[in-house]
Amino acid sequence: MSRRERPAPRSSRKTPASSVLFDAVCVPGAAASAQRLAAMPEAVEFLQQAYKHCKAIGAIGAGKDVLAAASICGTDAAAAAAGVVVDPGNKVARFAKDFTAAIAAHRHWAREDVVTS
Repeated sequence: MSRRERPAPRSSRKTPASSVLFDAVCVPGAAASAQRLAAMPEAVEFLQQAYKHCKAIGAIGAGKDVLAAASICGTDAAAAAAGVVVDPGNKVARFAKDFTAAIAAHRHWAREDVVTS
């Protein structure tokens, strides 16, 4: 086997990067994917860290169950104002607009008081 044909060595680290390296997190909506992510401590911790760093967080469909597993909840206007945007039920255009606005805000400092208290 030539050097080019050898697979790249795999890292023993399960989480490829820290959430602080990303501006936002969007959780997919497929039920099977959401179940897997909710059961992965690394994924739950990634979301919790993004929340603590006041990053924009979005969830589509069953992705809201992953937020619940990370103890991040809220689908109301207050949650959206704090940078947590959840698809209100197959309204992808609205979700995209709201999540884009949350990302544009960069950080959601109003959440900082909740996280530190």
